[in-house]
Amino acid sequence: MDLLAYQLCSRATEEGWFAGGDRILVSLSGGADSTALAAILGEFREKIDLELQLVYFDHGLRPEQLEAEEAHCRNLAGKLGVLFEIHRPAEPLQKTGIQAQARDWRRQTLLGRAEATGARWIALGHHLDDLVETQLWRIMRGTSLFGLSPMQVCSPPWLRPLLAITKLEIKDYLTRQSLDYCEDSSNQEETYLRNRIRHRLVPLMSELAGTGLEEKLAKLASEANELGDYFLSLLPTLPWEAPELEYQLLVSLNPLFAREVLHRFLTDKGCREISRHHLQDILRLALTGRGDWEVALKDQLVVEGRQGRVRIRLAQ
Repeated sequence: MDLLAYQLCSRATEEGWFAGGDRILVSLSGGADSTALAAILGEFREKIDLELQLVYFDHGLRPEQLEAEEAHCRNLAGKLGVLFEIHRPAEPLQKTGIQAQARDWRRQTLLGRAEATGARWIALGHHLDDLVETQLWRIMRGTSLFGLSPMQVCSPPWLRPLLAITKLEIKDYLTRQSLDYCEDSSNQEETYLRNRIRHRLVPLMSELAGTGLEEKLAKLASEANELGDYFLSLLPTLPWEAPELEYQLLVSLNPLFAREVLHRFLTDKGCREISRHHLQDILRLALTGRGDWEVALKDQLVVEGRQGRVRIRLAQ
């Protein structure tokens, strides 16, 4: 077993990620990250009884690369001796917001397949560089302290075994194992903000930070996660799952925690891209205790205050 795989397997054993006989769906794109993830989980089977199933998504977006990607993924599944399946969208993805659409489609498909196959985990290839990029992306978009912990290793049914591993370590592993991988040409397109963060901002920050930028931001993510755990310990229930949110709860909390309850309530009800300005306005109105107020959000959603409660409705 490769040293990196051994270290991750030891952590998996210590933290109880797996039980014998677990089925794991592995989201496989054919890129370096997911190829390494599949291979490492394959190595885990020397120590742990696991059933792997590789899942590849044909988005219909890069036909010139599709054949090579699919062949690579099939060959990897054959080499590992595991099941392999391909999914294609029922309808072509729309050009507007295509990355979000593709992500939502993959997520819903994986959840459906996990339920159908009895898989305990859905394994994703996110690594430390992804964590850093997502942190910076959120900061640039406007986030709270809670948003500095954008991913966790274990968030059932999602599992990210490589989250503490850098991209360089992943590529070194693939070299040692003589494993090829596919390059997604869209990762080089600087029309996407995330790619500009990866290719411009992160190298500059790494140069200015000296050493250990990833580890420093990972520590920040860990502390934000601890803050989130403390926040949850203050609440006897998950109030954002209720159809309405009581003013009284918001009044009882520290403003930081009140904003987070409100944010999770709005997100749970389908609100997207909620700005700090909107959160501040809604919280201010709720804390006055008055009713009969409204705040318009995206997607024709309206937040309103009535009879001491916050609720969501469609605009008329």
